[in-house]
This record gives sequence, structure tokens and C-alpha cells, in this order.
Amino acid sequence: MDLPFSLADFLNVFKNYNQSIFPLQIVFYLIAFLCIYLLFTWNKSATRLISITLAFFWLWMGIVYHIIFFSEINTAAYIFGGLFILQGIMFAGYGLIRKKLSFEYTKSTANIAGIILIAYALIVYPVLGHNLGHAYPYSPTFGLPCPPTK
Repeated sequence: MDLPFSLADFLNVFKNYNQSIFPLQIVFYLIAFLCIYLLFTWNKSATRLISITLAFFWLWMGIVYHIIFFSEINTAAYIFGGLFILQGIMFAGYGLIRKKLSFEYTKSTANIAGIILIAYALIVYPVLGHNLGHAYPYSPTFGLPCPPTK
């Protein structure tokens, strides 16, 4: 399948995004680590804060990354952005309004797998990318569709 953009174009989107929002990437990591902490100190406030965070990140990816940056090289980004926005609204609706989401760590296979995936997204993915030649700012940082959805 041929993509409507080159690898260089794609990496330049990351560069433009990263340079435009710096130092928010650091703030995003701090928020992610706060949410991990909240998983282990479960209460209703923790679930609300994690729901707010997930809603924010999905809205951010839809609006800022897809619609503002990625759409410059791919018009399908408007569709992707719309879907991320819809998911962000769903995180807010189900987590904050309907209170149907609950985030709590227990020693289950699913939760252990989830922690492994979170560690992969926050630590392994960026290190692998860097070692494979996609160094900052030409790399996806936390808060972009690649790491959070892995």
C-alpha cells in the first residue's frame, strides 16, 4: 500500500509538533506517572482524574496532532482526528458523567499486562525509536497516537 506521504514528511510532522509544543512533553510524562500512581491508590477521585486525563489526551491527539499537524501531509488525518475526538468525548462521558469507568490496579493477568503496556509506551517505545534512528524531535513523544495506544 502506498502512503500519500514520504517517511521524511511523516518524521517532519513529529519534528514540527515537538518543537511547537515543547516542553509540554515533559508535563505529559508527569501526568502519565501521576495516573500510574493513582492506579495504586484507588479511590473515586483517582478514577475521575484518570478519566479526565484520558479524555484530555485523546482530544489533544485528535485536535492538536491530527487536525493541526498531521493533516498537513494527509487529509485522512481529519477522519483520524474526528475519531480521536469522539473517543475523548466517550472517555469524559463514561468516566465523568455516567461514572461507568473504574481504574484500579489488582493482581490480575489483565492488570499486569496493562502495566507492561504502559511501561512499554512510556519507556521502551521511546528508547527503541531512538536506537532505531528516530531521535527527538523526529520521533513520536508521549501524547501522540503512537505511544499511548500501544
